Amino acid sequence: MKANYHTHTVRCHHAVGDEREYIENAIAAGMKILGFSDHSPWPFSAGYVSSMRMGAEELEDYTLSVMGLREKYKDKIRIRLGLECEYFDGYIPWLCAACEKYGIEYLLLGNHFTPDEEHGIYN
Repeated sequence: MKANYHTHTVRCHHAVGDEREYIENAIAAGMKILGFSDHSPWPFSAGYVSSMRMGAEELEDYTLSVMGLREKYKDKIRIRLGLECEYFDGYIPWLCAACEKYGIEYLLLGNHFTPDEEHGIYN
């Protein structure tokens, strides 16, 4: 089965195009499943803004957008909702609550920073 579970949106600041373009290109390529897994937001300390992920205030829009497109394209491709995230121990309770609240179906591990983005280095 042709599937891609690692698709970002412009919310991560390093992808281009909109979600519909990704879906339509996936359909044209014969994909059966397209999973969106934009970089997870984190509840960073006041004032810290990531240059490579959506802000926490964008998570609801991200999920609503993907879920709306899932419905629109349901007869052509299976759309999945996920996040790419690091394992930042102090943020895991927040992540679990966000996944439950927004119906996140899967997580991809992409550990980009040690010990975390706010205080660490990019690996």
